[in-house]
Amino acid sequence: MKANVLKNCRNAAIGILFLSAFSCGGSKTSADLTETTWKLKTMMAPDGVEVTVEENLPTLIFGDSMKLSGYSGCNYFFGSYTASAQGRLVMNVTGSTMRLCPDSQIEEMFLRNVARIGKYEVLQDTLLYLSDSTGVKLCTFIKKQ
Repeated sequence: MKANVLKNCRNAAIGILFLSAFSCGGSKTSADLTETTWKLKTMMAPDGVEVTVEENLPTLIFGDSMKLSGYSGCNYFFGSYTASAQGRLVMNVTGSTMRLCPDSQIEEMFLRNVARIGKYEVLQDTLLYLSDSTGVKLCTFIKKQ
């Protein structure tokens, strides 16, 4: 009987540790986004195919006071964002430089995706997933070292 009680206590303690470890890791704050330059790794093309970007990598910087800036593959942009602990994210690009670029396909695709963002998820402080409001992944970023 005594061994059975000890076994149940041990199992309960392991269960509590397991649940607390995973519930804490899933919480989000906008601080997960800030103080970091995020470099684009992949994004969704208009035809639904995931594209890997290798040159002129777009970037995102989520600054203090909800300021957004970055590089779209040709031009630099700025704007604002709002983020919640529940993973909601809205980005508003309000201005950019106006360089003439020989190929603006990546930039156009990137900015189109940015306008559709509704959710975010940061994994292990190194990966950033941006999705539309229904959960369809639009962009994957890695933390710039």
